[in-house]
Amino acid sequence: MVINGTDLIAGSGGALDGIYRSTNNGDIWTNIATGTFILGVGSLTAGGGGTLFAGAGFGSSGVMRTTNNGTTWNFSNGLPGFSVTALRFIGSKMFAGTSGAGIYISNNFGVDWEPSNTGMENAEVTFIAIQDTMNIFASTNNEGIYRSTDGGGTWHKINEGLPTLSARCIRITLTHIYAATNGYSVWRRELSDIVTSIEETNYSVLPNEFLLEQNYPNLFNPSTKIKYNVPITDSPLLGGARGGFVTLKVYDILGNEISTLVNEEKFAGSYEVDFNASLLSSGIYFYQLTTESFSEVKKLVLLK
Repeated sequence: MVINGTDLIAGSGGALDGIYRSTNNGDIWTNIATGTFILGVGSLTAGGGGTLFAGAGFGSSGVMRTTNNGTTWNFSNGLPGFSVTALRFIGSKMFAGTSGAGIYISNNFGVDWEPSNTGMENAEVTFIAIQDTMNIFASTNNEGIYRSTDGGGTWHKINEGLPTLSARCIRITLTHIYAATNGYSVWRRELSDIVTSIEETNYSVLPNEFLLEQNYPNLFNPSTKIKYNVPITDSPLLGGARGGFVTLKVYDILGNEISTLVNEEKFAGSYEVDFNASLLSSGIYFYQLTTESFSEVKKLVLLK
């Protein structure tokens, strides 16, 4: 449901397929899109001035747009054959989350769409939250929470501390991100803690000692890669598997903790972390790998 001026707008599926409008605080509802959606409405958003956008759901696909309060509707162009589960806009730029192809973007107020899903190509998006023109967040039903720091161009997972990869909804405040999950209640994280984009790769050859490599590139702007090894060790927390508890943190030159990249049990293997510091200022920083029996610090230089 959305509010458009003084009207209430609600989408429905099943036997009551359509988009309904109430002009009297919900006492009476009128279908303003009879026959438009065969299989229901998956998302709604209002653009003001009689403009509404409706994403098809429940097995349908596409976005429909009206500029006259629902008198006439037109399908948008360029969306894939998936349900549109989330719609958000900022200015004339719109974001559409799909049920299996990540996020699509429109730069002409919903008329035409193109994929903007690098890093989340197969994600089942459930909700989109906009912090500002560059920082966009998306929850998914199958891959956790994503964040873009370049206005939706590329996406990175920010799932550290989240107990499940199935998230139904997210909200952004000035200080926190909140995530409503499937079966695990609501979780929150400080926005100041999310200054990195992290992707890890575990390779097949198992090392026999801890190792923290120099980041590459160094100098860097805004991202760099950090590789580290976890050797074969006994770890009861991994159910008898071999590995260890690992933390990898970034600090500023004064020793203040900037970000925690890794803070969990790891199986033995070689890992790579992509550290994106687009929100940090130029300067010297340090990253430290710590385990029960190993600790090493290296310097990295951000130059913008």
